[in-house]
Amino acid sequence: CVDKAGYPVSEETLTVPTGSTLTFAYGGRELDSLNVSAHRIGQGYQLKEMNGGGVLVPTVGSEGNATIRLQIHRFGDGGHVAAELPPGEYVVAASVRVPQGDALYGFHVVVE
Repeated sequence: CVDKAGYPVSEETLTVPTGSTLTFAYGGRELDSLNVSAHRIGQGYQLKEMNGGGVLVPTVGSEGNATIRLQIHRFGDGGHVAAELPPGEYVVAASVRVPQGDALYGFHVVVE
């Protein structure tokens, strides 16, 4: 994880029904912490394409006010997150901390 503007986002788009459970697993490594939030695209944030993926950045003049903290049910190397979100387009950001350091992952998610 480095200091920079925006969240890195994978190029794949996940489409899920509202209320689905998203599972985040971190390859068998024990997590010190896991935080997950959803950022509504078009309501304070925009997704800019970049190098086969994207970057979520606040819309100019906004304060990125469409951030939703998601409830996590932890297990060993990951967690289950309920996509209790209204239909729309989001970036779901997972911030992890392991003994070796920390990282930030972004996923483009369409909730139907």
